[in-house]
Amino acid sequence: MIRRELHAARGGLSIQDLARVMNDEQLNAFTRAELLCTALPTPLKELARAHYRSQILFIDKNGRSQATNQITRELERLRSLGLERSIFEALAVLPPYSLGIEFSFTLFRPYLSRDDDAFYIIDNPVRKEKVFKVPYVAPISWKGSLRTAATRDLIIEMNGMIPDPVPEAGEELDRLYEQLWSRRAQRVLLFGNEKEANEDAINDWLAGQLFSEKLDDPDKNRSKRLQISFDKYLKDKGYRTERIKGRQGRLFFFPTYFDQIGLEVINPHDRKRGVGTNPILFECVPRGAKGCFSLLYIPFDYPGLDLGTCSSVTPDQSALIAQIQADLPVITRVIQALFTVYGFGAKTSSGYGTVEDQLTEPGRLVLKARLPELAEKTLSVPEIEPFLTEPGSLEDFITPEGNFRSEEDYSLVLQARGQQYTRKKRQLYRKAKHGWESGGQTTYRRYQLARTSEHTVLFFSSLTELPQVAQRLAEVLENGGAA
Repeated sequence: MIRRELHAARGGLSIQDLARVMNDEQLNAFTRAELLCTALPTPLKELARAHYRSQILFIDKNGRSQATNQITRELERLRSLGLERSIFEALAVLPPYSLGIEFSFTLFRPYLSRDDDAFYIIDNPVRKEKVFKVPYVAPISWKGSLRTAATRDLIIEMNGMIPDPVPEAGEELDRLYEQLWSRRAQRVLLFGNEKEANEDAINDWLAGQLFSEKLDDPDKNRSKRLQISFDKYLKDKGYRTERIKGRQGRLFFFPTYFDQIGLEVINPHDRKRGVGTNPILFECVPRGAKGCFSLLYIPFDYPGLDLGTCSSVTPDQSALIAQIQADLPVITRVIQALFTVYGFGAKTSSGYGTVEDQLTEPGRLVLKARLPELAEKTLSVPEIEPFLTEPGSLEDFITPEGNFRSEEDYSLVLQARGQQYTRKKRQLYRKAKHGWESGGQTTYRRYQLARTSEHTVLFFSSLTELPQVAQRLAEVLENGGAA
């Protein structure tokens, strides 16, 4: 068998060569895009780009493009290899009170990003997974986006804490610093050490709020004084030690893979004439594309509040629960703001990267701790609720595999119990089947999930509902939930 380098075997620099690449059914959409790149330094560049656009814009009889069909196949392959897993698999090996948030979302505005592939047919490709070439958001990108949203949320929170007038010195100023730094340290605990850009933004804003304009210190000196004060707070409270200055943060992210790819044209306008000058083509994930966001909160460490410069790895349960109660509202509030207000990816100031508030299927907030009184509140579908509340009745209709029994199987279950398949039982079967087809199947899965011994699962149907669900969980924890 002869093996050849792809560009040498299939490439070429003539119009016929480009047409041959496009008509070769053995090549997938993204391989064709790479082969078309050979035309970039030639007069055929625009023709090659037109071929590339046809793979994304031309729709077949099923309403899908060649590129979207390729993404669908690669997603199936990716999942068959176990590279996209549920948060339950991760929680199984994590310590008690670890927490996961998982939901599928639909883009309201296109998502833009920048791939690191320098050799591509257009100048602005969307970021793709290196092996499967599926548009995605990397975990580090999620962390950066959420950190930026958390910084905005922190400034809003601190703005409400600063009194008017601001105390210039004494115990009142010390108490104010203590309150401000505790909120700021909370973000350090979640995301790790502050990045320089976030650090400067917070310090510059605080300097303008706290210091009088009559002070002779330049703005940079004021910001530096605030950073020194905050660093001292982190050391005193155990967030940072002399031996190890870095901090990882408690939040960990999964990659998000999208199921579509598209094109977006941005046309900068001349300010004087008010007309477009040079349209710019961007590869994007279009509106309506779906993805899944997954996050883990792992309380693997705890600042030693009473240990000076030391840090406690195994805190007492009450202290840990108190901190989870404080962190939950911040995490969920920032997630809601990121997805529905700020957006993620590139050009978010123009509205790109936002998602629809309503979820296509219920999202899950999972705590690795058993809170039975909360699990019962997650079930509320009238069509199947009677069969959940009566002992043994649900199992009469559902197989161990989670499928609804046929009428014949149901009659056999009754016969094995010594009962007759009467008219009343037939009406009951039809009522249960109607409830199953009207949403009971999803409810049953929730029910099975909520009955697990290790986890408490709460569901939310919209991003607006997420902070409310987190507040319910925090309230139950305050009442003494046990792992």
